[in-house]
Amino acid sequence: MRRTSIKFACVLSVLLINSFCEKSDTGKVIVRIGPSAINQKSYDAYGQMRNLYPTEPGKYFAAGRPQVAALTVTELLYDHADGALKTSIKESDDWRWKRLYFPAQLYVSSFLERNLCFSESEINRYYKAHLDSFKAPAAPAPVKNDSLKKAESGAKKSFWARIFPQKKKSPYRPLDEVRSQIVRELFMQKYPPDSAFLASMARADSGKKVNLDSLKNTRDVKQRWLYSVSNDLPYFFIKIAYQELYGKPYRDTLSEIVGDGKALTDKDFETVLQWIPPMRRGIYNTPAAKLKLARYLLGWKLFTDQAQRRNLLGKDEYRLMLDWAWKFQVANQYLERSLMPEALKKTVVDTALCKYACWDQQNAVTLSPDTAALRRTVEQYRDRKVTIAIDSVLYEMRKKAGVIIVSKDIKDAGNEPPAVQLARADSLRDAGNADQAQGIYSALTTSFPFAIEGRKAFSELAKIQTEKGEYLPAIENYRFYSLLTTDAAELCKTMFMIGFIYDEYLDKPQLAEANYKWILKNGAGCELVDDVEFMCLHLHEPMCSVEELQAQAKRQGRSVDSTGAAATLKKISPDSGAAKK
Repeated sequence: MRRTSIKFACVLSVLLINSFCEKSDTGKVIVRIGPSAINQKSYDAYGQMRNLYPTEPGKYFAAGRPQVAALTVTELLYDHADGALKTSIKESDDWRWKRLYFPAQLYVSSFLERNLCFSESEINRYYKAHLDSFKAPAAPAPVKNDSLKKAESGAKKSFWARIFPQKKKSPYRPLDEVRSQIVRELFMQKYPPDSAFLASMARADSGKKVNLDSLKNTRDVKQRWLYSVSNDLPYFFIKIAYQELYGKPYRDTLSEIVGDGKALTDKDFETVLQWIPPMRRGIYNTPAAKLKLARYLLGWKLFTDQAQRRNLLGKDEYRLMLDWAWKFQVANQYLERSLMPEALKKTVVDTALCKYACWDQQNAVTLSPDTAALRRTVEQYRDRKVTIAIDSVLYEMRKKAGVIIVSKDIKDAGNEPPAVQLARADSLRDAGNADQAQGIYSALTTSFPFAIEGRKAFSELAKIQTEKGEYLPAIENYRFYSLLTTDAAELCKTMFMIGFIYDEYLDKPQLAEANYKWILKNGAGCELVDDVEFMCLHLHEPMCSVEELQAQAKRQGRSVDSTGAAATLKKISPDSGAAKK
């Protein structure tokens, strides 16, 4: 008796543990934002919302952010937006159409396409009423010899077999396995081929006289009808929903559905066209393209109405997605209207240095850089600096809100202070683990470009890239660092290293000279000025080693000490013993 009790207790413990694990997994917390917890279901709903969202967010919002970071930004910005902004967005035509768009997309993907507009109860009733037609094929019985049968009949059932008796296998195929077959049959019963389709099929039959009523019951016609409808399933149900909502047949003309007192207005078109990039809006100028867009908009309106009638929007997955869509809309608008203008005001770009970045991109020095190219380069660096300014504000919001990424399956650089990450990267680099160090430096440049550690990571990353022969990415990182740093000495070293890479590794003396001469022109007080003068004098001369550089300086009567060119290269060059070949 005692052994049985112990066994039962063990089984009960296993069941409780399994039950707990299942529940905790379905509601597993992904991230905590202050007192709020975002669980797995909500996290997945956010991802689905982003995949469906009809417009691109502003360029400073979520570009390049992983999902957990984008979700966190959405929540933080939504919480900071005031009531007046939320009210203005809620009353806007833009949000009115997005409120129609999301339910319509959900209706099409999860109801119309999956069930052909038949409810679960209708499908279940059909399944139960026609069970005999869904019998599973009988499996062949295993052949057993007499001795095995005798042994099995006399054997006592095992403990586990008594606790978990096997359920008798159903003789019928499960509903999910036959769902598509059922919805096709229900569709054919409710929406048989119309007379126009049957007439076209009859005409295709070599001009023979055909009875249309008998024709619609043939297997070939049914298959062709289903294929025809499935080619544009939403349009088929738009016509049905239009008749149901407006009480008259749908006519596929602009004049019937667009205009005063009609389903759509010209203002509706103007609103939705703003969702489309300017370069692509022109394709909707023709009547045919405008009619196609009108069908989409009408479909959103009709299918949202159908979703509400069928009470689909009360389901958790739909409600969560619509909640996230609303927060995303508010967060994006708050950033665009409040944070971005402030960041733009404070952002200063050194256009003189952008000229050098423009030369990098053109791979040549020009006396007067292309005005359009220079303007694009300035704009590119301004955008990056504005993004950095906004990221700095968001990071402060994050720290204040106490954001914690709970899930161990999701990595987020913002969870760990940048100083700790930089120290780890430096340690890995010093230990010879350049690849791992490079990954951390790269993550710091992406996540913390506004912090001292993030800025330093640009130059450290460039050094490793130079060692690996990745010269152009190294120049790009050095160049961006030059536009970020406010330290004159660091800027001087950075310009020197760019010149050195062009000179030493890429055989671009003109570009090397341009960067060296910037130091001569702007580097008053820079300790590298003498070295730069020497490098400029010997741009076209091969050098065997750093020691040879020193020897040449001595032969020219220049004093060489610990602060000379050789020491400088040893100090700031990633491969300090490198030599011109």
